Amino acid sequence: MSKIGKKLIKGVKEAIKDTKEKKLPGRLVCDGKNWIAEDGTKFKTFDEMLDHDHKLAQAKFRKLPAEKRKAIKEKEKKQRLKWKEQDRKNEIKWAKQRAKRGYADCDLWNMDLWLLEIMPKMIDELARVKHGWNDNFGYIVKNNKLVKTKEKITAKQETEVLKYLSNGLKKLHAYANLDDLDPDKRYSEKYYIERQKKSEELHKEIFECLTSYKVFHSLWD
Repeated sequence: MSKIGKKLIKGVKEAIKDTKEKKLPGRLVCDGKNWIAEDGTKFKTFDEMLDHDHKLAQAKFRKLPAEKRKAIKEKEKKQRLKWKEQDRKNEIKWAKQRAKRGYADCDLWNMDLWLLEIMPKMIDELARVKHGWNDNFGYIVKNNKLVKTKEKITAKQETEVLKYLSNGLKKLHAYANLDDLDPDKRYSEKYYIERQKKSEELHKEIFECLTSYKVFHSLWD
């Protein structure tokens, strides 16, 4: 297992220990079997607990004096407008940076995620518009797996490999961005180990092919 994987597992273990020993107000807590809401009510799933906490917050808000509720709404509205304006300025700034140097400051914050997001889009477009192909590509898709080959391949086979690489990169992006994370299993050590193993196996398969000399230097039209 990679160093990142080991750190992730260690963090999960600490989270499990922490949630068993401490039950702080307003904090998501799990005792290993049940999700515990802010008022102590236990639920089997994360979504049920989250929905319950949301209803509690709404009930508390409705009990506040009308003037207090109005003040809170006005404050939240001003904050949203402030964030919206800042987002607008950032988007303009980042667009100029990408036009000038090809990447923006924000792309460096999570370079791995940015690359995993942009590469499959480019590969999809290449597969769609390419006019020729490398018959000495070195890989084909067989039984839903990438397989090395020394035989000459067809344009269709090359396109299949490109689509396989693109889909694999999208899955790796989901793994890295936690898009596929099951909230009801986030404190399960076994779940993280299995998830990390799948991610590493897919990463090895995709990048072994993508970075091979023949494939990498065939990414042009």
